[in-house]
Amino acid sequence: MSVKYVGYYRVSTQQQGRSGLGLESQRNAVREHANANGTLIGEYEEVVSGNSTKHTVLDEALAQAKREKA
Repeated sequence: MSVKYVGYYRVSTQQQGRSGLGLESQRNAVREHANANGTLIGEYEEVVSGNSTKHTVLDEALAQAKREKA
């Protein structure tokens, strides 16, 4: 049975989000790991401060992971 992964990428500032550098490196690391060890079934991305308690996209990613047993 193949392991399923859901990728979640977050940066904390609009500048980091616009540059794509933080998100791109996270995405590359997750994809590399998933491809070597299983299947990447979903990817989610958001720009939100680490101090924020509202992470809507994280909640969506976790919901998919739970539904798909990832």
